[in-house]
Amino acid sequence: MCDKIGFTADDAIDTLEKNRPTSGYYMLNEAIDMSIAALESQKKILDMIDFFSDDERMKYYRTDASGVLSVLRELMMVVK
Repeated sequence: MCDKIGFTADDAIDTLEKNRPTSGYYMLNEAIDMSIAALESQKKILDMIDFFSDDERMKYYRTDASGVLSVLRELMMVVK
């Protein structure tokens, strides 16, 4: 839905930061921090996927479990 209106992960991070409560609400601030960390990780993964050319992407589209696991390992290395 958000992609259709042009709302990006950067927009979401910006919105969360601008609407963060300034006092109290410890649990809400923790949830905001977790959300921002997840969005930043997602951005890194999506940037890595976009980096691959179409030919390079095709070699990762294997249907067996080892193909999927190798892609996940590479993506997790980018996030760390």
